[in-house]
This record gives sequence, structure tokens and C-alpha cells, in this order.
Amino acid sequence: MPEKLEEIRCGSCQRKLGEGRYTSLNIKCPRCGALNILRASAADPSSQSAPPARRRASSKNGNDNDAQNRGRSAP
Repeated sequence: MPEKLEEIRCGSCQRKLGEGRYTSLNIKCPRCGALNILRASAADPSSQSAPPARRRASSKNGNDNDAQNRGRSAP
């Protein structure tokens, strides 16, 4: 039986970007424009018990402090 492939989703908007196995993947979301940088936590997926480590997607404008700035009015 074929091995099940992992869903790859955007860390920002959760859009499904694909399915597969990876050790290192950089993929830009076509919906929101966020750059998703994914790295596997183990080289051999068969020995892996936890899902791969994922970094949070950066925002469209490249400012990673958007969450801190939400709700604040401009001076």
C-alpha cells in the first residue's frame, strides 16, 4: 500500500499548497502571497513520530511584526 503523503498548507491562510514529503521546501502561497519555509525535523520520514517543524509564514509585505501592530492606530 502506498505511503500517505502529508498535506502542505499555508501557515498564514491555511490554503492547501500540495501534498508530499520534503526535507526542505520554500513555497509562496498564491492566495495570500506569504512565503512558507518548511523544514523536516528528521531525514527519514519513516522514523519520524511528530510532524515536521514549520516556521510561521511571513506576511505579504515582509513585516513579521504584523501581529504586534494589529489593532494599533497610526500616529
